[in-house]
Amino acid sequence: MLKKCSKCKEEKPLTEYTKLRTSRDGLQPLCSPCKKAASKRYYAANIEAIRKKDRDRYAADPNKRKASVERWRAANPEESRAATRRSRAKHKDKRMAECRAWYAANKDKAQAQKAQYRLAFPEQKRAQGAVERAVANGRLSRPVVCSACNMPHERIEGHHEDYTRPLDVIWLCKPCHRKVHRINANVTTSTTERAAQLC
Repeated sequence: MLKKCSKCKEEKPLTEYTKLRTSRDGLQPLCSPCKKAASKRYYAANIEAIRKKDRDRYAADPNKRKASVERWRAANPEESRAATRRSRAKHKDKRMAECRAWYAANKDKAQAQKAQYRLAFPEQKRAQGAVERAVANGRLSRPVVCSACNMPHERIEGHHEDYTRPLDVIWLCKPCHRKVHRINANVTTSTTERAAQLC
């Protein structure tokens, strides 16, 4: 069965139309491509009013919005992490400036957090320091490609399977490094295989 789009005047299958409960046939008068184009034009022409409406709705009930976001993240973990990575990459300079400003305004708090980490994880901290010193004096060479996803990154980190062997590291990008630490440490697959499975 076909339906004629009121915008492009083309007859298309009903699957090309989104639902609209108030219409006689229960479908939008515009096909999906025309509807998307119309929505983009409306958003571009009314962007400030739309943002203000969103801010007002959030201010009226912030917990509702937060709960909705948490439900989506729980249902779409991989997509959520991908969106976070895209956002961080897009706003990298802004985030760096904010971090520097926070550190300048909270030096004592930042130093206290570092000291607390050293006390809580002395073995990890010693191993991390050993890697940084080895890279600085040339004993270790930090690559530019992650050994799990095989993608180049600005900052490659050394992952320790055993902190008692501080210079025995696997070079991973930050996303893959985090993925490895999210996986149960008792699994039998290798570090690079565990990270690659999630890349």
